[in-house]
Amino acid sequence: MLIGAALPWAAAMGSNIILALTYFNYPRIANPETGRTVPYEVKRVIVYITEGQSEVLYCIRGIEIVSGALIFVSLILNQKRRP
Repeated sequence: MLIGAALPWAAAMGSNIILALTYFNYPRIANPETGRTVPYEVKRVIVYITEGQSEVLYCIRGIEIVSGALIFVSLILNQKRRP
């Protein structure tokens, strides 16, 4: 169970880092023409992303939370099995 949860967690973390680095160069002012109206903080700078990009980040964050919780539970269960 630990490896099964660790792989999605690592993939989600990697995706989040890559997207954050990509978004860092996005405009710092909302641009309704391009649809970039959702504020997002990257390295303590507010940039504006689209609704679709915001939804992707929301899903990635959910994967990180759920898989992180599974890792935690797996580690707790593995400690109880040891004599």
